[in-house]
Amino acid sequence: MLDKSSNYEKEVTGLRKAYILLIITMAIIWANLAWGDSFSSLNKKGNKTYKEGEELLLKGEKNKASETYEQALKYYRDAEIEKPESPELSYNMANVMYQQEKYQDALEKYYKGLSADKVQHRAWAYYNLGNTLYRSGKYYEAIKAYSKCLELTPGDEDALYNLNLIQNKIKERQDKDAQRQQNQKQKVEKYTVKPGDWLASIARQYGIGDWKKIYDYPKNKEFRDKRPNPNRIYPGDVVWIPGAEEQSQSSQPPDEQKKKEQRQEQQEMQQQEQQAQSQEEQKKQEEKQQQMQPKEGMTKQDAERILNALKDQEKDIQKKQKRLTQTAGKRGGKDW
Repeated sequence: MLDKSSNYEKEVTGLRKAYILLIITMAIIWANLAWGDSFSSLNKKGNKTYKEGEELLLKGEKNKASETYEQALKYYRDAEIEKPESPELSYNMANVMYQQEKYQDALEKYYKGLSADKVQHRAWAYYNLGNTLYRSGKYYEAIKAYSKCLELTPGDEDALYNLNLIQNKIKERQDKDAQRQQNQKQKVEKYTVKPGDWLASIARQYGIGDWKKIYDYPKNKEFRDKRPNPNRIYPGDVVWIPGAEEQSQSSQPPDEQKKKEQRQEQQEMQQQEQQAQSQEEQKKQEEKQQQMQPKEGMTKQDAERILNALKDQEKDIQKKQKRLTQTAGKRGGKDW
Protein backbone atom coordinates (compact mmCIF):
# COMPACT_ATOMS: atom_id res chain seq x y z
CA MET A 1 0.00 0.00 0.00
CA LEU A 2 1.43 3.45 -0.97
CA ASP A 3 2.05 6.07 1.70
CA LYS A 4 0.58 9.21 0.13
CA SER A 5 1.63 11.50 2.97
CA SER A 6 5.26 10.45 2.57
CA ASN A 7 5.18 11.15 -1.15
CA TYR A 8 3.65 14.54 -0.51
CA GLU A 9 6.39 15.50 1.90
CA LYS A 10 9.03 14.45 -0.64
CA GLU A 11 7.43 16.58 -3.32
CA VAL A 12 7.27 19.61 -1.00
CA THR A 13 10.89 19.15 0.00
CA GLY A 14 11.92 18.90 -3.64
CA LEU A 15 10.04 22.05 -4.51
CA ARG A 16 11.68 23.90 -1.64
CA LYS A 17 15.13 22.87 -2.81
CA ALA A 18 14.34 23.92 -6.38
CA TYR A 19 13.01 27.25 -5.14
CA ILE A 20 16.12 27.92 -3.04
CA LEU A 21 18.37 27.00 -5.97
CA LEU A 22 16.41 29.37 -8.22
CA ILE A 23 16.81 32.20 -5.71
CA ILE A 24 20.56 31.60 -5.46
CA THR A 25 20.90 31.49 -9.27
CA MET A 26 18.94 34.72 -9.69
CA ALA A 27 21.04 36.40 -6.99
CA ILE A 28 24.25 35.45 -8.79
CA ILE A 29 22.92 36.68 -12.14
CA TRP A 30 21.72 39.93 -10.57
CA ALA A 31 25.08 40.49 -8.88
CA ASN A 32 26.93 39.95 -12.15
CA LEU A 33 24.64 42.31 -14.01
CA ALA A 34 24.91 44.93 -11.31
CA TRP A 35 28.72 44.60 -11.34
CA GLY A 36 28.85 44.91 -15.11
CA ASP A 37 26.53 47.90 -15.18
CA SER A 38 28.56 49.62 -12.47
CA PHE A 39 31.82 49.21 -14.40
CA SER A 40 30.22 50.30 -17.68
CA SER A 41 28.58 53.29 -16.02
CA LEU A 42 31.81 54.48 -14.42
CA ASN A 43 33.75 54.03 -17.65
CA LYS A 44 31.15 56.02 -19.62
CA LYS A 45 31.18 58.79 -17.00
CA GLY A 46 34.96 58.91 -17.26
CA ASN A 47 34.78 59.09 -21.06
CA LYS A 48 32.20 61.85 -21.01
CA THR A 49 34.25 63.87 -18.54
CA TYR A 50 37.44 63.26 -20.54
CA LYS A 51 35.82 64.67 -23.68
CA GLU A 52 34.66 67.72 -21.72
CA GLY A 53 38.28 68.25 -20.68
CA GLU A 54 39.37 68.07 -24.33
CA GLU A 55 36.84 70.75 -25.26
CA LEU A 56 38.01 73.02 -22.43
CA LEU A 57 41.62 72.56 -23.48
CA LEU A 58 40.84 73.51 -27.08
CA LYS A 59 39.18 76.68 -25.75
CA GLY A 60 42.37 77.52 -23.86
CA GLU A 61 40.84 76.99 -20.41
CA LYS A 62 43.75 74.93 -19.07
CA ASN A 63 42.90 75.18 -15.37
CA LYS A 64 39.33 73.98 -15.85
CA ALA A 65 40.55 71.28 -18.22
CA SER A 66 43.02 70.08 -15.59
CA GLU A 67 40.26 69.78 -12.99
CA THR A 68 38.02 67.97 -15.46
CA TYR A 69 40.74 65.47 -16.37
CA GLU A 70 41.30 64.76 -12.69
CA GLN A 71 37.59 63.99 -12.28
CA ALA A 72 37.67 61.68 -15.30
CA LEU A 73 40.63 59.86 -13.79
CA LYS A 74 38.66 59.41 -10.55
CA TYR A 75 35.84 57.69 -12.44
CA TYR A 76 38.34 55.41 -14.15
CA ARG A 77 40.06 54.55 -10.87
CA ASP A 78 36.71 53.63 -9.32
CA ALA A 79 35.99 51.40 -12.30
CA GLU A 80 39.46 49.90 -11.99
CA ILE A 81 38.53 48.51 -8.57
CA GLU A 82 36.03 46.21 -10.26
CA LYS A 83 38.13 45.33 -13.33
CA PRO A 84 41.79 46.00 -12.51
CA GLU A 85 43.05 43.98 -15.47
CA SER A 86 40.90 45.64 -18.14
CA PRO A 87 43.22 46.73 -21.02
CA GLU A 88 40.55 49.07 -22.36
CA LEU A 89 40.27 50.87 -19.03
CA SER A 90 44.07 51.11 -18.78
CA TYR A 91 44.05 52.75 -22.21
CA ASN A 92 41.47 55.32 -21.14
CA MET A 93 43.37 56.10 -17.94
CA ALA A 94 46.58 56.52 -19.94
CA ASN A 95 44.91 59.11 -22.17
CA VAL A 96 44.11 61.24 -19.12
CA MET A 97 47.63 60.88 -17.75
CA TYR A 98 48.99 61.90 -21.13
CA GLN A 99 46.95 65.09 -21.01
CA GLN A 100 48.28 65.73 -17.51
CA GLU A 101 51.82 65.28 -18.88
CA LYS A 102 52.39 62.38 -16.49
CA TYR A 103 54.16 60.50 -19.23
CA GLN A 104 55.75 57.76 -17.13
CA ASP A 105 52.39 56.83 -15.57
CA ALA A 106 50.78 56.97 -19.00
CA LEU A 107 53.41 54.61 -20.43
CA GLU A 108 52.64 51.96 -17.80
CA LYS A 109 48.93 52.09 -18.62
CA TYR A 110 49.43 52.09 -22.39
CA TYR A 111 51.59 48.98 -22.12
CA LYS A 112 48.67 47.26 -20.36
CA GLY A 113 46.35 48.47 -23.11
CA LEU A 114 48.39 46.54 -25.68
CA SER A 115 46.68 43.31 -24.56
CA ALA A 116 43.26 44.41 -25.87
CA ASP A 117 41.39 41.71 -27.80
CA LYS A 118 40.57 43.71 -30.92
CA VAL A 119 43.29 44.55 -33.42
CA GLN A 120 42.07 48.13 -33.85
CA HIS A 121 42.20 48.73 -30.09
CA ARG A 122 45.78 47.44 -29.90
CA ALA A 123 46.71 49.70 -32.82
CA TRP A 124 45.30 52.73 -30.97
CA ALA A 125 47.30 51.79 -27.89
CA TYR A 126 50.52 51.47 -29.93
CA TYR A 127 49.86 54.83 -31.58
CA ASN A 128 49.34 56.70 -28.31
CA LEU A 129 52.26 54.81 -26.80
CA GLY A 130 54.39 56.24 -29.61
CA ASN A 131 53.15 59.76 -28.84
CA THR A 132 54.01 59.34 -25.16
CA LEU A 133 57.46 57.93 -25.86
CA TYR A 134 58.11 60.84 -28.19
CA ARG A 135 57.10 63.35 -25.51
CA SER A 136 59.42 61.51 -23.10
CA GLY A 137 62.35 61.98 -25.48
CA LYS A 138 62.54 58.24 -26.25
CA TYR A 139 62.64 58.58 -30.02
CA TYR A 140 63.85 55.11 -30.96
CA GLU A 141 61.22 53.42 -28.79
CA ALA A 142 58.58 55.71 -30.30
CA ILE A 143 59.62 54.54 -33.77
CA LYS A 144 59.06 50.92 -32.72
CA ALA A 145 55.60 51.76 -31.36
CA TYR A 146 54.51 53.57 -34.55
CA SER A 147 55.92 50.74 -36.67
CA LYS A 148 53.88 48.22 -34.68
CA CYS A 149 50.77 50.36 -35.14
CA LEU A 150 51.36 50.33 -38.89
CA GLU A 151 51.79 46.55 -38.87
CA LEU A 152 48.33 46.24 -37.31
CA THR A 153 46.71 49.01 -39.38
CA PRO A 154 48.83 49.69 -42.51
CA GLY A 155 46.59 52.53 -43.67
CA ASP A 156 47.06 54.70 -40.57
CA GLU A 157 48.28 57.99 -42.07
CA ASP A 158 48.81 59.60 -38.65
CA ALA A 159 51.20 56.87 -37.52
CA LEU A 160 53.12 57.12 -40.79
CA TYR A 161 53.32 60.91 -40.47
CA ASN A 162 54.67 60.74 -36.91
CA LEU A 163 57.09 57.95 -37.82
CA ASN A 164 58.61 60.04 -40.64
CA LEU A 165 58.67 63.10 -38.39
CA ILE A 166 60.73 61.38 -35.69
CA GLN A 167 63.04 59.66 -38.18
CA ASN A 168 63.83 63.06 -39.69
CA LYS A 169 64.35 64.47 -36.20
CA ILE A 170 66.85 61.74 -35.36
CA LYS A 171 68.69 62.30 -38.64
CA GLU A 172 68.94 66.02 -37.89
CA ARG A 173 70.38 65.26 -34.47
CA GLN A 174 72.89 62.78 -35.90
CA ASP A 175 73.97 65.34 -38.51
CA LYS A 176 74.33 67.97 -35.78
CA ASP A 177 76.42 65.64 -33.60
CA ALA A 178 78.63 64.72 -36.55
CA GLN A 179 79.17 68.39 -37.35
CA ARG A 180 79.99 69.13 -33.72
CA GLN A 181 82.55 66.32 -33.62
CA GLN A 182 84.07 67.56 -36.86
CA ASN A 183 84.31 71.06 -35.44
CA GLN A 184 85.99 69.71 -32.32
CA LYS A 185 88.58 67.85 -34.38
CA GLN A 186 89.32 70.96 -36.38
CA LYS A 187 89.31 73.27 -33.38
CA VAL A 188 92.63 74.80 -32.38
CA GLU A 189 92.89 76.57 -29.04
CA LYS A 190 95.32 79.11 -27.64
CA TYR A 191 96.94 78.49 -24.29
CA THR A 192 98.74 81.05 -22.13
CA VAL A 193 101.59 79.57 -20.13
CA LYS A 194 101.23 79.84 -16.36
CA PRO A 195 103.87 79.66 -13.65
CA GLY A 196 105.05 76.07 -13.20
CA ASP A 197 103.93 74.98 -16.69
CA TRP A 198 106.10 73.11 -19.12
CA LEU A 199 105.21 71.66 -22.50
CA ALA A 200 104.73 68.10 -21.20
CA SER A 201 102.28 69.24 -18.50
CA ILE A 202 100.35 71.33 -21.03
CA ALA A 203 100.17 68.34 -23.39
CA ARG A 204 98.73 66.15 -20.58
CA GLN A 205 95.99 68.72 -19.90
CA TYR A 206 94.74 68.27 -23.45
CA GLY A 207 95.24 64.52 -23.68
CA ILE A 208 98.19 64.84 -26.06
CA GLY A 209 100.71 62.06 -25.57
CA ASP A 210 103.79 63.81 -26.95
CA TRP A 211 104.61 67.44 -26.09
CA LYS A 212 106.49 67.72 -29.39
CA LYS A 213 103.14 67.78 -31.21
CA ILE A 214 102.54 71.14 -29.58
CA TYR A 215 106.04 72.50 -30.07
CA ASP A 216 106.25 71.39 -33.72
CA TYR A 217 102.72 72.49 -34.61
CA PRO A 218 102.97 74.86 -37.63
CA LYS A 219 101.00 77.63 -35.94
CA ASN A 220 103.60 77.71 -33.15
CA LYS A 221 106.42 78.90 -35.48
CA GLU A 222 106.52 82.30 -33.76
CA PHE A 223 106.71 80.56 -30.37
CA ARG A 224 109.61 78.33 -31.58
CA ASP A 225 111.49 81.33 -32.89
CA LYS A 226 111.02 83.04 -29.55
CA ARG A 227 111.85 79.92 -27.48
CA PRO A 228 114.32 77.77 -29.46
CA ASN A 229 114.87 75.65 -26.35
CA PRO A 230 111.55 73.86 -25.62
CA ASN A 231 112.64 73.29 -22.02
CA ARG A 232 112.73 77.01 -21.38
CA ILE A 233 109.27 78.54 -21.58
CA TYR A 234 107.97 81.40 -19.44
CA PRO A 235 104.65 82.61 -18.00
CA GLY A 236 102.80 84.72 -20.53
CA ASP A 237 103.99 82.75 -23.53
CA VAL A 238 101.17 81.75 -25.89
CA VAL A 239 101.07 78.40 -27.67
CA TRP A 240 98.50 76.88 -30.00
CA ILE A 241 97.02 73.50 -29.03
CA PRO A 242 96.32 71.29 -32.08
CA GLY A 243 93.02 69.36 -32.16
CA ALA A 244 91.88 70.54 -28.73
CA GLU A 245 88.50 69.27 -27.62
CA GLU A 246 85.88 71.92 -27.12
CA GLN A 247 85.62 72.75 -23.43
CA SER A 248 82.05 73.08 -22.20
CA GLN A 249 81.16 76.48 -20.84
CA SER A 250 78.32 74.94 -18.87
CA SER A 251 78.73 73.37 -15.44
CA GLN A 252 76.15 70.75 -16.38
CA PRO A 253 77.36 67.18 -16.95
CA PRO A 254 77.05 65.78 -20.52
CA ASP A 255 73.86 63.82 -19.76
CA GLU A 256 72.14 66.88 -18.31
CA GLN A 257 73.27 68.97 -21.26
CA LYS A 258 71.83 66.38 -23.67
CA LYS A 259 68.51 66.34 -21.80
CA LYS A 260 68.42 70.13 -21.92
CA GLU A 261 68.96 70.06 -25.69
CA GLN A 262 66.14 67.49 -26.05
CA ARG A 263 63.76 69.70 -24.05
CA GLN A 264 64.67 72.70 -26.16
CA GLU A 265 64.07 70.72 -29.36
CA GLN A 266 60.67 69.55 -28.11
CA GLN A 267 59.69 73.07 -27.04
CA GLU A 268 60.65 74.47 -30.44
CA MET A 269 58.67 71.73 -32.21
CA GLN A 270 55.64 72.26 -29.97
CA GLN A 271 55.71 76.00 -30.69
CA GLN A 272 55.82 75.31 -34.41
CA GLU A 273 52.96 72.83 -34.08
CA GLN A 274 50.84 75.28 -32.07
CA GLN A 275 51.45 78.02 -34.63
CA ALA A 276 50.44 75.66 -37.45
CA GLN A 277 47.29 74.67 -35.57
CA SER A 278 46.39 78.33 -34.88
CA GLN A 279 46.85 79.15 -38.55
CA GLU A 280 44.59 76.24 -39.51
CA GLU A 281 41.90 77.40 -37.10
CA GLN A 282 42.17 81.01 -38.26
CA LYS A 283 41.93 79.94 -41.89
CA LYS A 284 38.90 77.82 -41.09
CA GLN A 285 37.14 80.70 -39.33
CA GLU A 286 37.85 83.11 -42.18
CA GLU A 287 36.49 80.66 -44.72
CA LYS A 288 33.33 80.15 -42.68
CA GLN A 289 32.79 83.90 -42.43
CA GLN A 290 33.24 84.29 -46.16
CA GLN A 291 30.78 81.50 -46.88
CA MET A 292 28.22 82.98 -44.49
CA GLN A 293 28.10 86.22 -46.44
CA PRO A 294 25.04 86.29 -48.73
CA LYS A 295 25.71 86.16 -52.44
CA GLU A 296 23.38 87.29 -55.13
CA GLY A 297 22.14 84.65 -57.53
CA MET A 298 23.36 81.68 -55.45
CA THR A 299 21.50 78.54 -56.38
CA LYS A 300 20.63 75.63 -54.10
CA GLN A 301 23.25 73.50 -55.84
CA ASP A 302 25.92 76.14 -55.17
CA ALA A 303 24.99 76.27 -51.51
CA GLU A 304 25.17 72.49 -51.17
CA ARG A 305 28.53 72.42 -52.94
CA ILE A 306 29.96 75.05 -50.58
CA LEU A 307 28.60 73.20 -47.55
CA ASN A 308 30.18 69.94 -48.67
CA ALA A 309 33.48 71.71 -49.28
CA LEU A 310 33.42 73.11 -45.73
CA LYS A 311 32.76 69.66 -44.34
CA ASP A 312 35.71 68.23 -46.27
CA GLN A 313 37.98 71.00 -45.02
CA GLU A 314 36.88 70.36 -41.45
CA LYS A 315 37.65 66.65 -41.83
CA ASP A 316 41.14 67.48 -43.14
CA ILE A 317 41.81 69.74 -40.17
CA GLN A 318 40.59 67.12 -37.71
CA LYS A 319 42.80 64.51 -39.38
CA LYS A 320 45.86 66.74 -38.98
CA GLN A 321 44.99 67.43 -35.35
CA LYS A 322 45.18 63.71 -34.58
CA ARG A 323 48.89 63.89 -35.15
CA LEU A 324 51.48 65.37 -32.82
CA THR A 325 50.15 68.83 -33.66
CA GLN A 326 47.53 68.25 -30.99
CA THR A 327 48.30 67.69 -27.32
CA ALA A 328 45.61 65.07 -26.95
CA GLY A 329 46.16 61.38 -27.59
CA LYS A 330 44.44 59.63 -30.46
CA ARG A 331 40.86 58.42 -30.02
CA GLY A 332 40.70 58.90 -26.26
CA GLY A 333 37.73 58.18 -24.03
CA LYS A 334 36.32 55.19 -25.91
CA ASP A 335 33.43 53.09 -24.59
CA TRP A 336 34.87 50.00 -26.36
